[in-house]
Amino acid sequence: MMKEGTGLAASEGAEKIRQLATGYIPAALLGVIIELGIPDLLAEKIKPVSELAAATHANDDALYRMLRTLSSFGIFTESSGRRFSLTAAGRYLRSDVPDSLRGYMRWVTNSFLFRNYADLMYSAQTAQPAVEHVFGKPLFSHLQTCPELSRIFNDGMTSFSQMVSTALLEAYDFSGIKVIADLGGGQGALLAAILQKYPAMHGLLLEQEYVLAGARKRFQESGLAERCGTIAVDFFQSVPTGADAYLMKSIIHDWDDHRAGIILRNCCDAL
Repeated sequence: MMKEGTGLAASEGAEKIRQLATGYIPAALLGVIIELGIPDLLAEKIKPVSELAAATHANDDALYRMLRTLSSFGIFTESSGRRFSLTAAGRYLRSDVPDSLRGYMRWVTNSFLFRNYADLMYSAQTAQPAVEHVFGKPLFSHLQTCPELSRIFNDGMTSFSQMVSTALLEAYDFSGIKVIADLGGGQGALLAAILQKYPAMHGLLLEQEYVLAGARKRFQESGLAERCGTIAVDFFQSVPTGADAYLMKSIIHDWDDHRAGIILRNCCDAL
């Protein structure tokens, strides 16, 4: 029997630590590749890196190294002549596929988040969010002052909602609910999915005003505008009445126990 800490077992353990410690590198590379639009340029095609670099105003050699690195992670396939194509996994980075992860990946690989992660020692020592230390204000206050970052965040949350909506609709029976309210529902992707499956149901999207424009557009384009209203809210102050059920996805974990309790009490008061 191989002793712990020696031989193959030790090398496998060390490799796990190395992969964990350097995981930010492929994540950062994914962010660059997505921002350059490389996955869309490779949609159903194989292209030389020189063509990709010219189309994106990138450096040929630098882009080649990035694509080769991501090829080792199964995102691209390299062929002779420095040509690349998308793998089945890489397909999810395209913007034109129904199950695209592009919006989600643009958010989670954004340099804004990396800057916060780099200051996690502050959080470890103070139990306070690093974002407030780095940028001087809470996340959602910061987003209101940065329209482009806010758009990336909302698109990311919409992409994430689309990822989980199918599983949620398979796991939970919403029958019997006449009016459902999605509290902090972003641009309304999850609520729209629920209403599309339950045509007799009506919905309320409860969000901050600066987010609601994108939601109204989604409901209009989906033919749901007549069945779904939007209300600007501050859920720490109150939650509007009028719904049979209140839904929250990826909301409570954003807040400490005290503020999470306020949100839940306000929901109970509205029922």
